[in-house]
Amino acid sequence: MTYLLGQTLTETDRLLQVHRLTEIEKIFDGPWVVLYESTRTDSGSATRFCALLADDCLPGASQNWYWDLAIGAGLPGYIESDGKLWYEQPRSNPIEPLIFVRDFPGARPSEIEISEEFRHFHNLCSDHAEGRLIRILSIRETHPQLC
Repeated sequence: MTYLLGQTLTETDRLLQVHRLTEIEKIFDGPWVVLYESTRTDSGSATRFCALLADDCLPGASQNWYWDLAIGAGLPGYIESDGKLWYEQPRSNPIEPLIFVRDFPGARPSEIEISEEFRHFHNLCSDHAEGRLIRILSIRETHPQLC
C-alpha cells in the first residue's frame, strides 16, 4: 500500500496513476502538448516524457506498466556482451525519444534537446539567444515552435 495525501493506493492504482487521472486527461487540452516536464513537490515527483513508437509495437507497449524507454536512453553507445564490445545504434530500438535529456554529472547542468530528425523534418532553425526553435515560413514570417 502507498499513502499519498491521505489516500491509500494499491500498487496497481499507483502504477496506473489513478490519483492523477484528471491531470492526465488535461494533457492534450489546448493547442500545445508538453513533451518533457519534471516536477518535484513535498508529496512526490512527476515526469512527462515523449517518444515515438512504431505502429506495430503499440499493442504490446500499451499492455505493459513499465517504461519502454528510460529518460536519457536512445543515444548511441556501446554494449559489452560475452567479452565483446558492440556499438549500439539508436535505430536498433523501435522506440525513439522525441526529447533527449543529456547529463554531465558535476560538470554542467543537464541539457534537453529535441530529436535531430524532428528538427530536420520540420526545418526548424535554432534561436540560440532565446533558447528556442523557430520555423521560418517566409522571409517576413516566423513562428516559434518549441521552447
